[in-house]
Amino acid sequence: MSWNFRSETFDCIASLATFPHVPLRETLSRMRDSLKIGGVLPVLDLFGRERNVFKPEGLFDSVLNAVAIPTSVSHINNIRLNYRVLPKAAARVSFRAVRKNLLT
Repeated sequence: MSWNFRSETFDCIASLATFPHVPLRETLSRMRDSLKIGGVLPVLDLFGRERNVFKPEGLFDSVLNAVAIPTSVSHINNIRLNYRVLPKAAARVSFRAVRKNLLT
């Protein structure tokens, strides 16, 4: 696997259906190292999880899914608070002032 990026290079690295085709542990490690502090790694991948909780793999998958819920909620809140769809209050006030001056 070729990966020639310096540490802390990217704000975001996205992965779409990649992991079945690469060495998982090595790839995740390199992605982690290439992200800047506070960077984001969105992953949309396909894998078959074990649903039988009486097998070790099934129990592990269930626990992992449960642990991921607070992390997902935390990331959604972080995106909502820091990467707003609407401009920040100061920008809205400035825009109102400009619009008022243009209309008068």
